[in-house]
Amino acid sequence: MNLFVITAVIYGLQGMAVAVYFLDKKSVPVFLWVIVFILIFSQPLLIGLLLGLGLFDTWLDFRKLKVKPAVDG
Repeated sequence: MNLFVITAVIYGLQGMAVAVYFLDKKSVPVFLWVIVFILIFSQPLLIGLLLGLGLFDTWLDFRKLKVKPAVDG
């Protein structure tokens, strides 16, 4: 059970990072950020969606964080 809680927190933080990335990329106003995160943390279904987003980000790399090697030439 302890391992489940630890991984849920990690995937939750990963999901929040993805959500913040997309909110920032789309230039969403700050007051909508507040509304989005209030909705996320007040609705259990949205918390599960955030955890799932964090889990699938480890496989699908939604933010495309991999650095491409520079081509010398």
